[in-house]
Amino acid sequence: MSERDRLTAELAALRAALRTAKPKAPVAPTPWLHAPRAPRDHNAARVIYACKCGQAKTWEYTARRGDPGVNRQGWPTSGKVLAWVRTTPEGRQVRREDDAHAPCVCGRRMEPREVQGSVTTTKCGAKCRSSKGPSCECACGGANHGAGFEATPRRNPVPTASPYALRELFALLAAGADLFPWMLANAPDGTLGPAWEASVDFESLLELTARTGDRRALLRGAVAAARTALWALPPGERRPAEALEIASDFARGRASLAQVATHATRASEASEEFEGRGRARDARGAALAAYYAAAIADARTSADAAYDARRSARFTWEVASSHRPTRAELAAIVREAIGTVPPLSTVLR
Repeated sequence: MSERDRLTAELAALRAALRTAKPKAPVAPTPWLHAPRAPRDHNAARVIYACKCGQAKTWEYTARRGDPGVNRQGWPTSGKVLAWVRTTPEGRQVRREDDAHAPCVCGRRMEPREVQGSVTTTKCGAKCRSSKGPSCECACGGANHGAGFEATPRRNPVPTASPYALRELFALLAAGADLFPWMLANAPDGTLGPAWEASVDFESLLELTARTGDRRALLRGAVAAARTALWALPPGERRPAEALEIASDFARGRASLAQVATHATRASEASEEFEGRGRARDARGAALAAYYAAAIADARTSADAAYDARRSARFTWEVASSHRPTRAELAAIVREAIGTVPPLSTVLR
């Protein structure tokens, strides 16, 4: 057989083998490469906070949105996300920014990782529930990712902070010192709630509220404290009390800024009429406390409002130190007037 005949016979045998061969099964797509993304809930977020020491914790957050609106094309849109919050077992709402600043038990900063899930055919198991990474590629699509690190409800109350923890915090911020030791002792849950409730220093409460930029909350706290000094005024002197009443109405939206400025000026004029020591000195301090409290509403900047709050607190305490209430009672009065606890992020920014 010649070479040509041999090659022709081999080619014919190869063609026959190809015709009788079974078709190959289709190649399955790689799960991690072709996995569809899980449908995202835009009102919920799951974040894992991991530390180099091996500790981790998982929190679920809910979006707090504003009023819905309409886009440029005329389609309705959901409200803008104002904050991501979670609710503690005690009923307190904590922002995601505050949790990001909460230190680990070892003192290091924990790295936040938002979970991004992909639905695959892989069965969800212990590996997914104990994972600390942000990517989930199993049947749960991220719903169970890091579930082994979810915080259980507390059975014990939140540890009590130092009575002057806020004053210590302001000193550390002014010095540019490390805040992690302070947070471990006074803000273990990443909020200012323990330090706020335990504080007996009403000046620090006003200073903290001034840092948030909430002028009306600061006005409510300063007015409530200044009212405790009105006992030192002589009978018939109503100008400082009227200034505080108008400032309180302004904080509730019932009075104008011009009215507040007019009555604050009258309180300042009343303070100039009291000279001397003893009761006259206390009466002058009460009038000045009312004047500076009302002046918060008319302050040009947040720094000016904070200055007026400090001056009002100073004169209030000068009058209260010779009578009542005590510093702790003043702190309770200011807390009740302000109401909400300022978030930790407003202090650290």
